[in-house]
Amino acid sequence: MPEFQERRKDKNGDPIWSKPNDGRMFVNNYKTEKVNHDFSGKVWMSLDLLKSLVKFAKDNPDPNEPNYVNVRMYINKDKNGKEFYKLLFSEYKYFPPKNKQAQALESQPSSVIDDDIPFD
Repeated sequence: MPEFQERRKDKNGDPIWSKPNDGRMFVNNYKTEKVNHDFSGKVWMSLDLLKSLVKFAKDNPDPNEPNYVNVRMYINKDKNGKEFYKLLFSEYKYFPPKNKQAQALESQPSSVIDDDIPFD
């Protein structure tokens, strides 16, 4: 029988339940007023994802430029049957818009004719 291993703990002494770029959200069962939050949880972002966010922020200092992160959510239940939402995060790939000249060149039909290509 395998030996029981206690989960690693974070800096606050709480057990680590997730993996990098992963998180959990639980329903707030203590909500007493409409203005209280509906869910709470934690997210563990990897250093690579954090570095890419910081790089994007440094490269795009405009505070109105959105810095996105892709998020996926799954509905799960813990061992006690309590429903929670698992969140997975990944880097949002930003593709800068092409300039109008490059777009115009791509939309033009090719004028190159290759006589070596056989056609039946």
